Parts: sequence; C-alpha cells; structure tokens
Amino acid sequence: MYIKPKKTLGQNFLIDKNIQKKIVCACGLTKEDIVLEIGAGRGDLTQALAQNAKQVYALEIDQRLHPLLEQGLMLYDNCRVIKGDILKFDIRKFLQDNNIKTKIKVVGNIPYYISSAIIEHLIEYHQCISAAFMTVQKEFGRRARAIPGSKEYGSFSCFVF
Repeated sequence: MYIKPKKTLGQNFLIDKNIQKKIVCACGLTKEDIVLEIGAGRGDLTQALAQNAKQVYALEIDQRLHPLLEQGLMLYDNCRVIKGDILKFDIRKFLQDNNIKTKIKVVGNIPYYISSAIIEHLIEYHQCISAAFMTVQKEFGRRARAIPGSKEYGSFSCFVF
C-alpha cells in the first residue's frame, strides 16, 4: 500500500536501504539498546533498527501510517508502535510506564520545520537519553554545528553546543 508523504508534516520517507544501513551503523546499536524512533513513517528504518536493538518503540504522529506500521513490524516481536507527537511525548513517563531502567537511544529522520523544536525537547530529557541520532536537512545541520563568526552561527548553535 502506497501512502503519499504529507507536506504539512514535513514527511520524507527514508527508503534507501544503503542509507538505512549507514544510519544503523552510525548508531552503534547493540542487543542491549532500547531505541525510541521519532517519525517511524512506513517502518523501513524501524525494521533495520529492530534487527540490531533489544527493543524499538516507533513513534508516529500520522494516523494513516499506523496500520501500515503495525503490519510491517509484525515479524519483529521487539517493536511497538506508539501513536503520538514527539513534542508532546513525556520520555520520563514513558520510561516509567514501560519499566525501563536504562537510558535510551533516540533515532529519527526529522522534518526541517520542527528540527529545532525536537532537539530542544530531547535536550530537556538528556538524563534519560544516552545518545540521539538525527537525520536532518543539510542547512539545519550546518546551523547546528556552526562555529562562532560563521554565517550559519546563531542562537541555536549556542544552544546545542
């Protein structure tokens, strides 16, 4: 079943298997890791994460994608789909409700228009997160890692440094 990405949600489905492998490799996942994936989309990256992690929680805001995700992840008993918005998601409560006593890794292919808000939200929960791996638009990445005096440098650069 094909579902067209919603522009209003900034969706961009990551279907390239090579890129998925590179992301999973960069995350350095082990069978001990618990992963929260932001914006699971169609579940393509989710499946790759599930093959390498102990548990994957696939967070998705788009109701249209939930049946597709549930169906695509049936073969993975270490995956659970969560319907919700990362910006309203209480990570501490989630860990407590699921009896998770270790820090989690967060992975996401996040939309440009809310990248700053997502990263700011994750920083609020830094005590619960061991690492966060975000695929972002090139311009946003440059802004996030900008050095003082560069054209891209600004308040967000200071905030994430």
